[in-house]
Amino acid sequence: MPNKSTKPVLETDIQQDVLSSLEHFLVSLNFARTNPRHWKWAIISLHSAMQGAFACHVFSTANVEAFDKKRMALWWDFLNAGQSAGKEMPIERMASPRELLKRVMGVSTDTAPYGGVIAVDDETVRAFSLIDGLRQDFIHFKPQTWLIYLDGFPQKATLLLTLLETIVDKGWAFRFMEGLDDMRAVLDELKLTLKGW
Repeated sequence: MPNKSTKPVLETDIQQDVLSSLEHFLVSLNFARTNPRHWKWAIISLHSAMQGAFACHVFSTANVEAFDKKRMALWWDFLNAGQSAGKEMPIERMASPRELLKRVMGVSTDTAPYGGVIAVDDETVRAFSLIDGLRQDFIHFKPQTWLIYLDGFPQKATLLLTLLETIVDKGWAFRFMEGLDDMRAVLDELKLTLKGW
């Protein structure tokens, strides 16, 4: 039933969230030109886009392959027998971002990616590990000071965007997405922006 509320409502999905994260990454980069503190938000939004794209790439139509190993097993059990056996629906918990990248690469023992294995070079893996570590520090905030050398960050971000483009081009992750042309346009604009750093 459509929402008849006159108040604004957020309606989104994981594919649209990847696009929104890329758009926020672009905005943050533009702010970062004059104020380097905005790199924090650029890193967080880039990480969000990558994690969402990884999840979309590994999901089957059952949408459980991005869960951690324990939750994935519980969900398969529930989907195969649980509903008719009266079992309670399991809690959803995503695998770690680095585990999701392993699944995209086909090197995880937990599951194979439904979108197909993607070869990812060591430099791109290191770039994601760096972004993932910084994102963890930013999100799980402790009162501390950060000193982050930004030299090479635009190149690392470009590597990650190239991986995200590969995921898009494989066709599985965003197969039902409205606005796929918008995503491609934002990816192109981001790559041009990062060239200017």
